[in-house]
Amino acid sequence: MGAALGCVWFLMYFHLLFAEPPPKVRLVNGPHHCEGRVEVEQEGRWGTVCDDGWDMKDVAVVCRELGCGAAKHTPIAMLYPPVVDEALPVLIQVALCNGTEKTLAECDQVEPFDCGHDEDAGAVCEVLPSTS
Repeated sequence: MGAALGCVWFLMYFHLLFAEPPPKVRLVNGPHHCEGRVEVEQEGRWGTVCDDGWDMKDVAVVCRELGCGAAKHTPIAMLYPPVVDEALPVLIQVALCNGTEKTLAECDQVEPFDCGHDEDAGAVCEVLPSTS
């Protein structure tokens, strides 16, 4: 019994140590989870990403982080309903991804200095078939 309990504790510790953290990015107000306005979480609060310099390399990283398929398009955020809560901050002015990063947080970033929600970045990713 003791060995089995020790094994369980080891597996729980291993899982906590190496488990993938939840994504710190999401796509909102699109028709599915792989399309929408880009929002990121920083220090426990959610906010948007400005579309300054936003390109397919940035979208590819977002798609990868969310477990979606290939990057398809970089739409303007005006395609998605506007932010209702104006208190939602713009957290990233420019994301400088090279396209190979696993998460948007790994990309170099410029902090916001002049961006409104009419410039929020959007992303369209391929939706992969469900494996369940």
